[in-house]
Amino acid sequence: MRKAVIILSTIILFLLSLIGCNKDLEYNARQMNHIILINPYGYNLPNKFVADIRFSDEYGTSQIANDVSFIKTSTDTFLMEGPLLCRILATEIQIYIEFIDNYLYAKTININRDFMISTDTLILPISLGYLIIENKSINNITDTSATINYKVKDAGFSLLTETGIYLTNLDDNNFIILEAAYNNTDSIYTVNCNNLLPASAYKFVIYLINKETRALLNETFFFTLETAK
Repeated sequence: MRKAVIILSTIILFLLSLIGCNKDLEYNARQMNHIILINPYGYNLPNKFVADIRFSDEYGTSQIANDVSFIKTSTDTFLMEGPLLCRILATEIQIYIEFIDNYLYAKTININRDFMISTDTLILPISLGYLIIENKSINNITDTSATINYKVKDAGFSLLTETGIYLTNLDDNNFIILEAAYNNTDSIYTVNCNNLLPASAYKFVIYLINKETRALLNETFFFTLETAK
């Protein structure tokens, strides 16, 4: 488990201890008293913003609450101001946030039962809703090794549990799976590739695993150097 995940888990457990609720209860309340948004991918959100919230039930009926305010807290989470009343017995929630920061972003937060801590309290992650990798680089290439770095800008609506690469030798199509280590200083994941063959072609793809999906991204090629004589 990465350090970022551990920190977010600690926040959730702390809030659980304060509220004293059972997180295994299903979200089906007619009154939603507390919605807490976490920001695991570090999006530049203002200290206060409004969002539109759609509640839906299992039959497809929905109710929309417009311009609901969220306030940043001392723990860098965002707390909904005031309770919301539902006309329906909701089983799903989507939260849409729009703000201008060079670009217009529309963020959707789907219900995730991993973050459910009572029938009237939810903790949900802010996300663009799709997987984004950035700052990818291949460094320190030698005849038998290489270092791969990348940043997970967004892993979706479920916290990242594992990431790394599938590394393939293109000469014999043998592949290995290498898990990445998290560099908390630069928010970068690092994979050290050792015992490579000299003067060989390699391909790698980055994998991301969370409770929603297992994805492969960013196919990339590189060549090891010849062994110095």
